[in-house]
Amino acid sequence: MRNVTSPAHPVFDANRPWSVRRPRVRRARSVSVHRSIHVAAYASLLAFCYSATSYALPLQQPAMALGALILLTEIVLGRHSLVLGGRPGLFLLLYSLAVAASVPLSISFGTSFAGFQTVAKLTVMYIVTVNVATTRTRVYWLLIVLVILMAVYPGIGAIKFYLAGTTKAVGRANWRGLFGNANMVAMAMLMHLPFAVAFFVTSKRTQWKLFWAIIGVILVAATVLTKSRAGFLAMVVLAVSGLVLSKRKLYIFGATALAVLVISVAAPPDFKERIATTFVSGEGQDQSIRMRREYWAIAVDIALDHPLIGVGIDNYERANAQRMPSWMAGGLRYQDTHSTFLNVWAEIGTPGAVVFFAAIVLLLLESRRALHRALPGDPFANYARAGTAAFIVFVTMGVFNSFQNAWFFFVLFAGQILLIQLLNARPALPSAAQRKVRRSARLSQDQ
Repeated sequence: MRNVTSPAHPVFDANRPWSVRRPRVRRARSVSVHRSIHVAAYASLLAFCYSATSYALPLQQPAMALGALILLTEIVLGRHSLVLGGRPGLFLLLYSLAVAASVPLSISFGTSFAGFQTVAKLTVMYIVTVNVATTRTRVYWLLIVLVILMAVYPGIGAIKFYLAGTTKAVGRANWRGLFGNANMVAMAMLMHLPFAVAFFVTSKRTQWKLFWAIIGVILVAATVLTKSRAGFLAMVVLAVSGLVLSKRKLYIFGATALAVLVISVAAPPDFKERIATTFVSGEGQDQSIRMRREYWAIAVDIALDHPLIGVGIDNYERANAQRMPSWMAGGLRYQDTHSTFLNVWAEIGTPGAVVFFAAIVLLLLESRRALHRALPGDPFANYARAGTAAFIVFVTMGVFNSFQNAWFFFVLFAGQILLIQLLNARPALPSAAQRKVRRSARLSQDQ
């Protein structure tokens, strides 16, 4: 009988960071069919990401419907058990239920129902992601596709629009669709930037390191051209959190130095002037900063007047127009809260705001626990650190702008849960007694 020695932990291939060397197992035909079906659902997920980012083909609705139909069929046939994503995922689903509960008694049923449809679609995409992208290979390529798409379409697109002078907000880079808002562009770029750095760190070949360095430069340049103050603050927080979270601090220091170089070269003169107004008070302070305090005060009043279910999803601007004085914002009374957390509180009430904030906090806590359990040399620990940094960016920028219903927030939330599950699924390390026996065996062999 042949002796097979099983390693204490999996062997990670430096040239293929998504793979783990494991013994080959012959699969039954039904397993192969099941796997093929899941591959089709995974392809629909990638098609959704491509369509939602590029706006090149209207594939968002068909891709989402196909992925949901495949997953539902598998569940009905008993071939797949529905995964919600642990406690963070459960609280994110409770947020979606709070959105649904806000619709019947909202101040405008039609507006709220349309907003609920959007959140419902994003929730379906989240469920499809956590149930389909369940292997290292799929998570790895999902993250790669997301980062490249963000750089190629809204990243380069915003830079081109800025250089051509065709931006919506004068002098601030934006693109189209969801990315027609400069702050949304900055958020998208900075939430994906940590993954570009992680891929740079885990790449072994020089050409791939160069590729990810170029992607990182595009993401930083697009962020700078948005002239987003919240984006600038998030870049500072991102650099600090990277130095704290990463074990390869030299790489993070180099990435920070490269970002500073890009900012110094690519930043237009008025970028520095705009950022400088953030840190002054009195007459020298920018109007939008002064107005934010007024926006936040009105948002708190609206939230306190509707504490249980809020004014209804997507109804904040309508409620705000009834309260905001006509002299504010130059007569532009239809304003949002300029804060993700205040927006959620005012629109869907205190319970909805609590579960939304709890979902993010639990995600960060679960990420921290998973990173403590990560095996040495596992490249997916770097990706989990990148995901943690991405949601630190979300929290930082979410204080100053509204981003709660961005589709990439839901997909990256699912991606981070999958990274946590992969890190937690490591095989058990040998006990102290087993290690002692193996050490004695090795010593006897050496002698």
